[in-house]
Amino acid sequence: MDKKNSTVSELMSQALHNSKDIVALSDSKNRYIYCNAAFAGFVDAPIEDIIGQTFSTIVRSCFTRERGILIETDNIDEWLAAAESKQRSDNFRTFEVDLYDGRWIKVSEFIVEDCLFYMGPT
Repeated sequence: MDKKNSTVSELMSQALHNSKDIVALSDSKNRYIYCNAAFAGFVDAPIEDIIGQTFSTIVRSCFTRERGILIETDNIDEWLAAAESKQRSDNFRTFEVDLYDGRWIKVSEFIVEDCLFYMGPT
């Protein structure tokens, strides 16, 4: 990578890391491999507790603790199965997510190589 591309890559990395918008990346097995502080606030968990965890684990934690993402269901397993069936169903999709604090966020999900990239304004 030449110096200009390296600089752009570093700047983009810093911008995503420092963004007030949620940013997260999960691998092909739905394990989070990156998230910024805004995403950690979105799921109400420390970054170090998110990295390496699966989508299901993080969402189940929100449901159990009644913090972060608001999951309105009587059966979390059915809800997770439905949500996971939509993941990777298209190269790009958007959806709204309600939070326990009364806010909602429109999230964009798109595929980058074999990973899922999430972004959304807070």
